[in-house]
Amino acid sequence: MTMSNSQPRDNAEAGGSDTNLSLLLAYWEDKRGERAMPARKDIDPLDIPRLLPDIFLVDVLDDGDYQYRLVGGRIVERAGANYTGLKLSEIASRSSQPLLLEIYDRVLATRQPVQRELPYRMRFTRMPGSYKVLVTPLSANGGHVDMLLGITAYPDADLT
Repeated sequence: MTMSNSQPRDNAEAGGSDTNLSLLLAYWEDKRGERAMPARKDIDPLDIPRLLPDIFLVDVLDDGDYQYRLVGGRIVERAGANYTGLKLSEIASRSSQPLLLEIYDRVLATRQPVQRELPYRMRFTRMPGSYKVLVTPLSANGGHVDMLLGITAYPDADLT
């Protein structure tokens, strides 16, 4: 699906029709239970091995920035760079940085999962395309969002 390079598209229902996004949302909801959101300690990678290549974990920093703690291998492959350890502000040259900042800020403010469809250029063909991202909040104390757990879903065709 091709979309404008300037505007992300909100999906009305987080998780949408993409299987991996739906699986992560269901996992997040299961781990949340009756709480507003799960904690990082509730998330066990061994529970979701199929999703690991597309998963990312982001620390929420006190200065309003975000730092990538973990970036899955398929994300690194698609992006052509490994952002693990970098702050979102340090990848400002990437066209998706302001869109990701908007998503992360929204998750932080609403304490709810957010799914968006974002524009990008396919790595090898440089053709415009889009990918989906689901970002969920995590909280060590049950109230303050201190980490984000997310997943991406790219179209298969962009590796050709």
